[in-house]
Amino acid sequence: RRDIAVVVDQRISAQQVLDCIVETGRQGDLAKLVRDIMLFDEYRGKGLLDNEKSLAFRVVMQDTDSTLQDDRVDAVMKTILAALAARFGAKLRS
Repeated sequence: RRDIAVVVDQRISAQQVLDCIVETGRQGDLAKLVRDIMLFDEYRGKGLLDNEKSLAFRVVMQDTDSTLQDDRVDAVMKTILAALAARFGAKLRS
């Protein structure tokens, strides 16, 4: 399991972001690893601009053929973040 929190414009719905993550998780090698994705937090307030919100998702991965190594998991998360950045201008929440 890995969590990812991204900052997006408030006009972007959590469902739009979730759909993008799901779509990305179904592509290529990721389709064999990503098992579940769920929103677990939405935050607006201190530390964000007035037009921003933070959305946090849990990504559950499993490889039924071998033990998942950190480098593969990191690559999945980087691919997801790149897709969110390209589509919504999302950035990783620090």
